[in-house]
Amino acid sequence: MAIESLDEHEQSERVRAWLKDNASNMLTGVALGVAMIAGWHWWQNAQSEHQATAAVQFNTLVEAARANEPDSVDAIAQSLRSEFADTPYALLAGLRVARVKLDAGEPQAARDALAAIDVSDQDQALAALVALRIARLDLTLDKPGDALATLQSISSDFGGLVDEARGDALTALDRTDDARLAYQKALTVLDGGSPIYRTVQMKLDNLGVAAKPEV
Repeated sequence: MAIESLDEHEQSERVRAWLKDNASNMLTGVALGVAMIAGWHWWQNAQSEHQATAAVQFNTLVEAARANEPDSVDAIAQSLRSEFADTPYALLAGLRVARVKLDAGEPQAARDALAAIDVSDQDQALAALVALRIARLDLTLDKPGDALATLQSISSDFGGLVDEARGDALTALDRTDDARLAYQKALTVLDGGSPIYRTVQMKLDNLGVAAKPEV
């Protein structure tokens, strides 16, 4: 019998019976929905608190670096790497530690700090920046072959900086013609009025004129 043909009393009884039979499922569904909403808000708050704590620790690291407290810098950086690796502050801490080590005249320690950064889940540009700095330190450590290998893994040119570093590595390896090409490529994208442009031009000039092929 269709519900339209029932009188008002029968319709009410049918509704009450349906609610009685399905009340448990309805309450379960409502409770689940409320729990999901509450869980989402808790997760969001936890993430915000997690990021905020990492930010505070990183600021403390920066202050320790300014105060020339390398032991504190190392300890805080380790905490950020182990407990806050899922935040950008772990990477930033690694970069800061590397700078502290380099300023202290410890290029190998600076390189080790950069190599310890986990870039697998980081933005591609940030990962490339870390690789570029590692390559620069390899050049400082007189390891141009290692520097060249690292540079080959970088997809971004960073406005000519990668090609400049590649030219430096090739020059150190006595691959003059290849170095010249790298410097020339860097000059095509660098700002002509910038100090770095003039530096690269000087490096190119120091290589001399390319040898003419034999006839």
